Amino acid sequence: MQIMTPDYYKKFKCIAGDCKHSCCIGWEIDIDSDTLEIYNNIKGAWGEKLKKAISYDGDVPHFITDSNDRCPFLNKEGLCDIITEFGEDGLCQICYDHPRFRNCFSDRVEMGLGLCCEAATELILNSSNDLLFIVLESDGKEGSPTAEESIVFSQREQLFNLFKNREIPLKQTMQRVADEYNVIFDRDISSLVNTYRNLERLDPEWDECLNKTEQKSLDFDYILSLAERKIPQQARNLLCYFTYRYFANEGLLKNQQGAVKFMLEGTYFCLAVALSSCDDLNAKSFANVVRLFSSETEYSEENIRLLLN
Repeated sequence: MQIMTPDYYKKFKCIAGDCKHSCCIGWEIDIDSDTLEIYNNIKGAWGEKLKKAISYDGDVPHFITDSNDRCPFLNKEGLCDIITEFGEDGLCQICYDHPRFRNCFSDRVEMGLGLCCEAATELILNSSNDLLFIVLESDGKEGSPTAEESIVFSQREQLFNLFKNREIPLKQTMQRVADEYNVIFDRDISSLVNTYRNLERLDPEWDECLNKTEQKSLDFDYILSLAERKIPQQARNLLCYFTYRYFANEGLLKNQQGAVKFMLEGTYFCLAVALSSCDDLNAKSFANVVRLFSSETEYSEENIRLLLN
């Protein structure tokens, strides 16, 4: 079994105190059973501190956030006191993994970085190389994909090649993919705003972005033409990210159309929101919107399933 990642994965590093949107604020941080046992066995002042910071209300034990939704171990410098005291091995599983995700197949585990992290977003969107994959780890036991997986991987590779091909305009590329998979994705901005407004919403900044977008008169051709001139690499990288994270899994669930619709619609909507937010398209505004979009969709199980289906 191999663990595979995009080549940019190894460049990722948490920016800790320099992060403007800390993953230690605004999230309920669950504690896995193995880590909970470790915490419960820590003696002295730190043991008491940990015990007082853990709530057992609900299905899973979790840290008790303060009135500003901050993790109790996030200090004033934006650093984690648990890491300072015990190193990364002291983290619970969700904190240790974040913002990583895993997709498991017969012959491999595919790992990636999620876009709700601003450092990961900058890395993924601004990568100038073609999307390449590397073997991060291997146990030396070679497996084989199933026949069904092989077909889906081949289809996914074709999508990667299409999205990376700068000779075909972005607008034509997206339409070609929609035609190949018989997908009609929403191009009406007001309709898309309503779709996302009716989902569970987590960050007031996202509401502000939706309001600004609703007030603009934008159309598909204009947005995609502007993206082609201003941020073609970032837009294509976002399409590749969505393809990597969702297409194979959803393809094996016979939901290729749902995955393709989400990939195309999500990229188009992020471009529209970024343009509406600052009356221009640039890498910085696009990255911020993509991070927000990811936080609002990919990190709500209900939202992502609604959008994929």
